Amino acid sequence: MYSLWSMIGQQDRLESLMKVIKIIKPHVMVMCEVAANLNSPNFVNHLIEALFHYATVFDSLEDCMDGEDEHRGITESMYLGEGIRSIVAAEGAERAVRHVNLNVWRKFFCAI
Repeated sequence: MYSLWSMIGQQDRLESLMKVIKIIKPHVMVMCEVAANLNSPNFVNHLIEALFHYATVFDSLEDCMDGEDEHRGITESMYLGEGIRSIVAAEGAERAVRHVNLNVWRKFFCAI
């Protein structure tokens, strides 16, 4: 399993992986992707998208886990916190979280 969104900022790695996928010609390929465009070059745009995305994630956690649950604190600080930090405080190669919307992936897969 690959996290393709993590390769958006590294086009050469993503293109190499796509070439391998094309060579092996899978009959089925399942892709799960966040429905948010967090790769916009405009900071305000990707910040607004991130706010909506993470608000939904935190609402889901609220429904599924008690606020005092230590695992929830770990999830929020380690996993979600890193994503938020990447979106808000990092640019260029330092920004690891770069989700794109489905139309971007469609164009990419049709091009290979």
